[in-house]
Amino acid sequence: MAGETVPIDSVFSNGAKWPGDTGALDVDEVAGCSCDVEINFE
Repeated sequence: MAGETVPIDSVFSNGAKWPGDTGALDVDEVAGCSCDVEINFE
């Protein structure tokens, strides 16, 4: 998912709204996550 870009009101390809989204991801997908989010205002 590195470099994936989505609109602010969308979800990423794994169904998550943000890194570590426990509402959409299971423990195996959240454990050890070191992702971050960059928000660009244009």
